[in-house]
Parts: sequence; structure tokens; C-alpha cells
Amino acid sequence: MPRQPSAVAGRPPDAAALQGELRLHQALDALREALWLLDAERDAGGRITDFRVADLNHTAAELAGLDIATARGRRFGDLVPLARRLGHIDRYAAIVASGHRESFEFSVADTDGARVWRRLNAARSGDGVVVIVSDITAEKARERERAAAEDDLRLLAENASDMIARITPQGRVTFISAACEEIMGYAPEEIVGRLDQEFVHPGDLPALAVSRRHLETGPEPGPSTYRVRRKQGGWVWLEASSRGVRDAGGALTEIQVATRDVTERMLSQAEHAALHRVSEAVAENIDPADLHLLVAAEMANLLDADGGRVVRYIDEGTIEVLGAWRRASLPPTRSGELLALSRTWAIAQVRATGRTSVSELTSADAADAGAGLRMGIAAPVRLGGRVWGAVAAAFRDPGDAPVGTPMRVERFAKLVELAVANADARARLTVQATTDALTGLANHGTFHAALAEEFARTSRYGRPLSLAVIDLDLFKTLNDTFGHRAGDAALATVGSLLRDHARQADVVGRIGGEELGWLMPETDAAGALEAADRLRRAIAAAPICGPLGITASIGVARRTQLDQDPDHLFRRADSALYQAKENGRDRVVIAG
Repeated sequence: MPRQPSAVAGRPPDAAALQGELRLHQALDALREALWLLDAERDAGGRITDFRVADLNHTAAELAGLDIATARGRRFGDLVPLARRLGHIDRYAAIVASGHRESFEFSVADTDGARVWRRLNAARSGDGVVVIVSDITAEKARERERAAAEDDLRLLAENASDMIARITPQGRVTFISAACEEIMGYAPEEIVGRLDQEFVHPGDLPALAVSRRHLETGPEPGPSTYRVRRKQGGWVWLEASSRGVRDAGGALTEIQVATRDVTERMLSQAEHAALHRVSEAVAENIDPADLHLLVAAEMANLLDADGGRVVRYIDEGTIEVLGAWRRASLPPTRSGELLALSRTWAIAQVRATGRTSVSELTSADAADAGAGLRMGIAAPVRLGGRVWGAVAAAFRDPGDAPVGTPMRVERFAKLVELAVANADARARLTVQATTDALTGLANHGTFHAALAEEFARTSRYGRPLSLAVIDLDLFKTLNDTFGHRAGDAALATVGSLLRDHARQADVVGRIGGEELGWLMPETDAAGALEAADRLRRAIAAAPICGPLGITASIGVARRTQLDQDPDHLFRRADSALYQAKENGRDRVVIAG
């Protein structure tokens, strides 16, 4: 029933005040919450024993099943015995004494026996309290549904092989399933509360940020892949599907992420691409130095290693670096560098065993090595059945090496092995095509090509060039007396002596049956004459054909302005040789 405002006794009612009080009561009656104004009732000792109802709104009256007019002035404990049984009277007394607000929830059975939930907020007002009671039964039901759904989600997440996480829009992890320990090596409690960006590979952070922005502003993005750090070291590739949870206004409140370990798939794809690039380089016969550098870089990039090398064994204690890649923060290794082989390296173990090897250094040994690389994984490169060299990957921490690294290093080593074998075969074919089989010297065509090249060079730069033509004396008599095998042996011995006397820049070849040529760049007539005579004496002193021995006649010509082409220079040297023969053999004659 509507309340009627009352005037203060002995004072005529103020119309404006009455109208304001009426509007206030109407506003209170419009509230969905139950409101009670309670005044403290005290005993003789001043202790609060109950409260009298100073006022209440319609919702409070309906909730308690009371009439507003009859409820006013009554003891609250008598009107609502349940409040006394639940201890509310004592709580209100404590609020009046302390002045503190209090809020609590409780449940009661309604007329049908169903449980209903209330939330009570109470605050001191004068010598009493203001009590507001809300029905939160529907809210509690939603909480139970949400909790049940979360329990189901947690049960599903904890038993799924995929890693499931709940993340705030700012990236802070609020839940992660137990699969994180299998995938990342971290227990859930080591991740919850931290930003997920802390675990993501620095190179993948920009792409992750773009994916998150799309999730905030537009439709949910498709699956994304990125690397996360393992507790034991190294990185794991994850494929993630993300779903945004939004509030009633559409604002993003949570990100739910389901991820699976796709490391093997990503490494296999990357390895296939890397091996394809190296295979193409092998097929194109690119320069070996470029190929070895490509192998070292491709392998290190694939494995996220700190260094990669292709090396060749020089002897038991020395290797030559053919190609190397290292992170910029590490001391560089140069191609062509010779290094002493430490027996603690995996490369040394490969040489000793002929098998793929893994070495793990202590921190002290790694520091002594100068680069701080603690793990090496090396695979052999074979040529002709022997261990020719090795391909190796190095890591600062043993845990950084991905699973399957030894097999992947082996596959790169096989490509290097193929390239080395191809280069060796090409070199053999080149030697066969350009070398005289008996003497090991350049053959006729190769020698004359070198003569033409050097002649052109001296024409451009005006540098000295000399040519010696050597012929074994009485070679036909040697063949007739001792047979062709003796003649071949004599030619082979003289060819060996000629190689020994020639400098590295000289070209020596067999240009006829028993005729040899010696091209001497940067050599004048006097130098050529002296070199040729040393060779003549060496031939005469060599034990060729037993006690009979053998001698040689040599003609020498220095290139002059009269020599307009290489053939003219050759004819002059050949003419000098003829004069040496005519003058008694076993001598050197220089062309005039």
C-alpha cells in the first residue's frame, strides 16, 4: 500500500518537503533490491539486542511477506526470525559498533523448497543500519554453469595432447594445460602469470603481434606458426589456433589458444628447401669455396645453430676450413684457415672413427676454445673410401640442438661428398685430357696453349719470357738396344727431373716422342741458360739405363721483338736444339 508522508508534531507540514519525501519513497519502492532502515534497540546496559524497523520499501515487504504499515516500528528479529537464526542481528550490531560496511551472501529455501541466494550489504546509519538485499539466484546459477564449463574445459585441456592456454588481451597467461611440460619442458606454474611473449623466438614476435591485432579488431585469424623456447634450451615450432572471447560490448576479454608441436614438420620442410638449394648448386658446379660456404650457412640456419663448418683433413692434427658460418657475436672463422685439431671436437672424433659424432664440452673447455660453443655434431665426408673431411654444426648449449640434428648434418655431408667426388672426377678428366700419361707432364696441346697465353701476356706488359726445348740424345739407339720399355722408363725419369727443376709458375710438357718443353715466364736469356744447364747436368748424372747413362741436348730462346707469334719463338728454340745436336750433343745452346 502507498505510504503517506507525515508532518512533524506541532509544526504545519511544508508542502515542498512533503513532496520531496513522497518522491524519495517512490524511488525506493522502484528499486529491485530490498531496503530496510533499522534502528538499534538496546537494553539497560546499552547492548544492542535487536533492531526496530524504521522503514522498508515494497521489495523488502514482498520478500519478507509483510505489510509495510504493520511492519514499521516492529522488532526486526520478530518480523524476520530467519535473520535472527542466521546471526544477522549480531552482524548488524557489530556494524553499528565499528562503523564498517559489510557484504555477505547466504542461501535460504523458498516456499517451493528450492534454494535461493541473496547478497546483503549493510552500513551504519546513525544508531542503526541500512540493509540492502539483492536476489542473486540467477547470478549464482550462471556461476555454476561457468564453473562447470571451465571444469569441463580444464578436464579436456589436461588430457589433450595439444597445449591449451588462456591469455589476457595483453598476453599474460592465466591458464595452460599440462601438455606444456611435454612440449616446452616447463611446468604449468612456471608459465602462468607470465607474458607469453617471454617464450617466443625474437624473430617471430612481429608476426605474433600482427596476429593478435587481427584478433582484437577483426575476424579470428587462421592458424599461425612460431617458435617458443624450451626450458632445456633450443626452440620448438608450434602451430596455434586462437579464439577471442568478448564481452557484451564486443571488447576482447580473453584469448584461448590451442597449440601443437609441429617442429618435425617445419624442420622437414625447411630441410627439404635447404637441401634443394644446395643440390642445385652442386648440379651447377659452382665454385667449391662458394658451395662450402652455402652448405655451412644453410645448415646453421636450418638448425638455428651458432656455427657451421665444412672442413678438410690435412693430416692427423690439422684441418683446413673450406667454408664457415658463425653468428655475428662469435669470433669469425675464415675459409682457407688452417686449425690445429683438438681431440675434444666432434670433427676429431669423425676422423678417428669414420662415423657421425657428437661432442659436449664443459663450460671451461668451451671458454678455452674461445667461442663458448659447448656442443658439436659432425658427419664424415668420404672420397674414394677414405674420410676426406667433415661437416659440423656447433651450439652454445647442448639443449639448443633440435631432435634429429645428427641425421640432418649427415644429409648435408652427403651433398658435400657428392660435390667433392664430382670435382675430383672432373679434375681427373682434366688431367687425363691435358697430361701426358707417360711423363705426367702437360701434353702437346696443353703446352702450346700455355705458350700462346704467356706470349700474349708478355706482349701486353713487356715482360721477359724464355723457352727451352729438350731432346734425349741417341734415343732411337736406346730403344733399339734395350727395347721400348727402357725408352719409356728413361722418358719418365727425365720428365720427373724436369718437374723438379721447374718453378711453380713454369710450364713443362712432352711435345714430341722424346722431346720435352720448358716454358719459363719472367726469365731472361741468362737465367734460362743457367736453369737449362742445371737440368742437363742432372740428366747426365742420373742412373738411367744402368752404367751407360743418357744425355740431353737443349735449345733455349728468349722472346724478342722479332718474335711476332709463339710459333716463331718455338722455331728459334728448336733451331738452337738442332745446333746443340750438331755440336756434339749433351749441351745447351741459346738462340741468337
